[in-house]
Amino acid sequence: MKFKFIIGRRPNEKTELALDPVLENTDYFEIRWTPTLPPTAVLLVDDREAFCRIGVNTENPVLWSSTPRFVAMIKDYLKTKWKSLEHPRKQQILPMH
Repeated sequence: MKFKFIIGRRPNEKTELALDPVLENTDYFEIRWTPTLPPTAVLLVDDREAFCRIGVNTENPVLWSSTPRFVAMIKDYLKTKWKSLEHPRKQQILPMH
């Protein structure tokens, strides 16, 4: 199992995350940052289900589907976005105390 997170932030915003030490040095957990807030919230589960919400407002409608073509589209979007971003910056991730 592998967890990948793409997190957006406003330009010049300093974002710090507090991670559990178990997640800090693992090959199964990665974070990459976007220089802007993303226009959508998406989630891919086991390459079988996909979730998409336009905007980050929790009151916006959500599409959750297991339709193979929709899942493939979300998977391709996330793969392309992931490759386009810089590698995570360790100084932005702080251990939990």
